[in-house]
Amino acid sequence: KTAYEIRNCDWSSDVCSSDLALSLLLISACGDGVTDVSNNDFSASEPFRFEFGREDRSRFVLDGISGDITLEATSPDSIIIQGERRVESDSQSDALARLANLRVEVAETDNEIRVRTEQPSNSRGRNYVVDYSVALPADFVVDIDAVNGEVSVGSLRSPVLVSSVNGIVSAEDIEASTVG
Repeated sequence: KTAYEIRNCDWSSDVCSSDLALSLLLISACGDGVTDVSNNDFSASEPFRFEFGREDRSRFVLDGISGDITLEATSPDSIIIQGERRVESDSQSDALARLANLRVEVAETDNEIRVRTEQPSNSRGRNYVVDYSVALPADFVVDIDAVNGEVSVGSLRSPVLVSSVNGIVSAEDIEASTVG
């Protein structure tokens, strides 16, 4: 997946400065209809919750983009993933309209639960935030990849891998290898 999108537009190869107004009009016509915002004074949010039985699973993977992640080994027989999706924008109606573009995707296999934040590649000045709170068995192998936000893990007895681009990472009561 790329961080940009190319629209199929009919562009003339001979554009000069006198065609600037026409070029701007064409750029607007090829846009996605989403305008930039100048502040984030309003927000819309929605809670989420997923729960899975332990079964034969032993691994948990979370890829977060923006938001805090708290993971604790407090659930011996299940995996509980809950939190809040939030969009901050310059109007309440815009924030609410964009909330549908911010998703939490959960996939399960025989041995793994994989969680991923999905959001537009261009925020156009909006803040897209997902805060996660996860409870799982202490012997799960954990792999967290975060871009922006605090990550806190605790009470685990298996290997933990935490990668964070921008944010504080804290680990408490870990009785296995940690890498960060």
